[in-house]
Amino acid sequence: MKRKFWLVLLTGLVTLSMSACAAQATPTPVDESPIRTSAVSTYVVELTQTAEALAALATPTFTPEPPTSIPAITGTPVVTVTGTVAGAACDNSQYISDVTIPDNTQMQPGEKFTKTWKVKNTGTCTWSTAYSLVYGGYADKLGAQTTALTAEVAPGQEADVSIDMVAPTKAGNYVSAWRISNAQNFPFGEFLTVVIVVR
Repeated sequence: MKRKFWLVLLTGLVTLSMSACAAQATPTPVDESPIRTSAVSTYVVELTQTAEALAALATPTFTPEPPTSIPAITGTPVVTVTGTVAGAACDNSQYISDVTIPDNTQMQPGEKFTKTWKVKNTGTCTWSTAYSLVYGGYADKLGAQTTALTAEVAPGQEADVSIDMVAPTKAGNYVSAWRISNAQNFPFGEFLTVVIVVR
């Protein structure tokens, strides 16, 4: 009987002990959401840092400073001209003065007069009698016609050139311009003007 008691007791203790071990062997459930949240946060931070690093590589950080002064250009520009203009060096003239009929001379309607200018041959060719005075523009020819030069004019020489004109019959102020033309009918040089007042 004693033996049976001890056996029952021992069996109970073993069962109880095994129950306790079995209870300890079952793991307690753990809340994994903080772990997952932490892992996701770490991943997002790493992605953000990577994106910022890529953006820094794509965007230049160097900003050039504007110049504080503009460098001065020194030296003389060189202009090269090729070809020649017909008669440009050969034929040229300069107005020197009015010999007759100064500007704003008063005239009677229909009055005939001779206009004479002093000019200088500033070209390299001699003006021959094939050269002439030709109409150069403005309001009126004042009755004048193309007129040939009466003598040769060498380069550098001054000469008087004249043309016959007629004052208009209507009162008013009149301007007429003339030029010297070469043998090829090419006008050149400065304009020669006559300015009259008809009363």
